[in-house]
Amino acid sequence: MSVTIGTIRKWEPGALDEAVRTLLKHRDALIALDDELAGCKPPASWRGAAADAAAPTHARIAASARQLTAEVSAVRTAAADAADSVEALRKSLAEAENLAKSNGFTIADSGAVEDTDPPRNVPAGELDAVKAERRAVQLELVERVRELVRRGGIIDAGLARVLSIARGDTLQAGGTLKQAAETGAKAGGLELTQPPNGKPGANAAWWESLSEADKKAVLKEHPDWIGNLDGVPAAVRDQANRALLKELRASVQEELDGTFTDELSTPWVYTDAEKKMAAIHAIDKQLAQGDRQLLLLDTSKEWPKAAVATGNVDTADHVAVQVPGMNSTVGGTLELKQGEMTRLHDEGKSVAGVTWLGYDSPNMPESLVNGQAEEGAADLAQFFQGINASRDHDPHLTALGHSYGAVTTEQALKNEGTGVDDTVLFGSPGHVVDHVSELKVPADSVYTLSADATVSLQGESDFNNDIVEAMGSVFRTGELDGATELSTDTQGKNQPTNGHSAYLDAGTTSYENIKKIVTGEQDDVVE
Repeated sequence: MSVTIGTIRKWEPGALDEAVRTLLKHRDALIALDDELAGCKPPASWRGAAADAAAPTHARIAASARQLTAEVSAVRTAAADAADSVEALRKSLAEAENLAKSNGFTIADSGAVEDTDPPRNVPAGELDAVKAERRAVQLELVERVRELVRRGGIIDAGLARVLSIARGDTLQAGGTLKQAAETGAKAGGLELTQPPNGKPGANAAWWESLSEADKKAVLKEHPDWIGNLDGVPAAVRDQANRALLKELRASVQEELDGTFTDELSTPWVYTDAEKKMAAIHAIDKQLAQGDRQLLLLDTSKEWPKAAVATGNVDTADHVAVQVPGMNSTVGGTLELKQGEMTRLHDEGKSVAGVTWLGYDSPNMPESLVNGQAEEGAADLAQFFQGINASRDHDPHLTALGHSYGAVTTEQALKNEGTGVDDTVLFGSPGHVVDHVSELKVPADSVYTLSADATVSLQGESDFNNDIVEAMGSVFRTGELDGATELSTDTQGKNQPTNGHSAYLDAGTTSYENIKKIVTGEQDDVVE
């Protein structure tokens, strides 16, 4: 019979625990027979027909005792693993059911996610946004349910496999009865379940459904499974990525040590190993400051990718994710950008600030097209989704897109279910949509900042402002209809934004505006 949500609901880990206790008693009783079994072995000095018959009989009894001990031990281990796994699985199902109930859905025994209590009296202007939000929740629940059923089937099959081995008398164990029990215990352990390689909701359900022992084993033996897995808690990803960073540092250093350097080589052309080591040094410098989380580490492509947070993404009330723009690299940009996010974190509110360098940012000629924005957008959308999916309550999530990063952010927000509450686009060279209604975000939640450069017919330019804005209008639409334009001019004691990279400079009006969006004070912004 196939496993369903209804099946999982009927499973009782307590019954498995009772079986484990009973099997443990039998295993210990069998091991205690070791001395008796050795004591009744025919003495070597015994001769004759009776001795000839006794020796093989004793050997058969001893072999049967060892096999039985191994089988009991194997089933006991499998039942214990299954009990822990079922308890974790039921807990993960309870999390999914709480999410469903709080949003007016019900999870049927069949696994269907049913809309049983839709909100009533929704204002007409908010109807589309509410529908989109509920659709996103329903899709996440479907992903979670599918993964819980998959996990349930794996647990069931694993226990059945060990029972089949025990029933088939196929376990071969030598030595003492204690050694036979150890052989059985090794054979009875249920295998670690790999993640589904699915969407954040499925990944979150997978991690939640692992027993504590399995979680520790994954972190120790397979940190590569979870370091970049959206939907897994930030603290867990950080722990996994730090372990991977240590291994990466050693391997890259070994590669550099064996590299012959041509003195005549162009100094600004870097080898892959040099790019990786520059990224490692930049990450090391951030982590050494403390209160940091390494949420992404990928060196599989030409330019390394990383995401670093200041603050605790798992617990912060407000989480802001900045996507930098053109010519951004982990080795060359992370320190500057994370310094900006750290300043937001230090504002005295519960804020976690993330710099996401998870895409290949273009150079100037490449920025004339949207290819790299489109490639990075899918990963960014899942990163956003993963933050919400990994937590039992969603934070206030703000997307910050600077320069070409604003293009990538817009592209990501065309996807359903990112969970982004507010979006700030600054220094953008243009837009990928004509109106904010094309983005799957709440109404009135998109803000733009533009320190427009002034270019005269005589070729003179005010470079204290944002020259990228003027260049952007040549090849992309200049305005984003429906967005709220925030001030970058002098406002009271706050200074104007001077240059393309100054939007998050302390003391500027643009920084104060962005800070207010991140900390949920939208009513206090200056337009």
